[in-house]
Amino acid sequence: MLLDWIVLDAPPAFLGALQSLQDPAQWRHTRDRLFALWLQGLDIPALTHYVREDMGSYPFEMWARAGREISAAYANAGSPLRALAGTDPPVPVLHLYAQPEDPAYLAAQQSFGAAHPWFQVSRLGARSHFPMYEVPEAMALAVERFVAA
Repeated sequence: MLLDWIVLDAPPAFLGALQSLQDPAQWRHTRDRLFALWLQGLDIPALTHYVREDMGSYPFEMWARAGREISAAYANAGSPLRALAGTDPPVPVLHLYAQPEDPAYLAAQQSFGAAHPWFQVSRLGARSHFPMYEVPEAMALAVERFVAA
């Protein structure tokens, strides 16, 4: 179960943000830009609290580790879909996501799923990086259907 991941090749801006999270002089600014992006146009108090208070309390070391480990995973395995395609035997995978809204992102995953029947994708009717705060019932239903299958 993948929840709102970048499963295709990482955009250069994302890879740049991962590098900036590892820089003691830039990490806080980069983290705050991520927070602003994740919360843009949303008025969900629980989500705002989770992002700004809970995630906002994590120190530089945690953000640097995240940037380092995610960067290393892309460097070593390529995209998550490429890494998953290399598993033997393959495992069933469901990717639930809300961002980005770009139809080409969904189409690329559907194409991957057509070639790899163990992979399924579902775009949720949400606007944030945290659809569990916006559409928890839809997420639960998708998870239940996936597990039941």
